[in-house]
Amino acid sequence: MTLVDASDGSLRATGLDRLSASDCAEFKELVQPCLSTSCRLMELDCSTVRSPIVRPLLRMLHLDELFELTP
Repeated sequence: MTLVDASDGSLRATGLDRLSASDCAEFKELVQPCLSTSCRLMELDCSTVRSPIVRPLLRMLHLDELFELTP
């Protein structure tokens, strides 16, 4: 996964090839510090994820409370 921090207060995560329960802790460790700074917007590009459980996993991490999930 690649995190790109834009100077306008946004964060974009790309290059996700899988996201599963076994990856939760690592994903949270990478993303959490970025969200606690001046980040106002985060875009998580899941277009390359091979797992159909992305949305339930984000809900399990309570990340759906931090940002809007779109199709």
